[in-house]
Amino acid sequence: MLRYGSQKMKEGVSYNEVKDYLLKKGDDLNEYNEDSIKLWFCRSFYHVQATYNAERVLRGETTNGKFNLVFSQHLDDKVSLMGHAYMEYIDYVELKEAREASSLAHEAADKANTAARKSIRIATWAVGLSALLALGSLLLQFGSIILQVLSFIF
Repeated sequence: MLRYGSQKMKEGVSYNEVKDYLLKKGDDLNEYNEDSIKLWFCRSFYHVQATYNAERVLRGETTNGKFNLVFSQHLDDKVSLMGHAYMEYIDYVELKEAREASSLAHEAADKANTAARKSIRIATWAVGLSALLALGSLLLQFGSIILQVLSFIF
């Protein structure tokens, strides 16, 4: 709802437009949650009478029925998103983008760690093979020396 309102900042948006938008998105609006959505709409989109009465309902100064009576007269009035609601939407968008960037960075780090582990295994095998070849070379030299000594003795 905040995204839709932020897209319609210049021309404004009515409650009925927002309701139609939510229904097209597949949101389930019923008698139980529609009153809450109306109150939230009035706290996020500025309309003098509707916003004032929504605040009164939330403070317990009037009933939801009286609010609905006042609000029903303004269902098609164009209103603009209030500053605090727009900032909440911007915070949400930034948080969502930060989470996506974090997820991508985590995936890249996992790939880098996998490549590093492969490199370490290759280096370990190379050092081991080098040590075996050096040991073999020493044994051949030692064997050669022993053969010379034996041939000298015999």
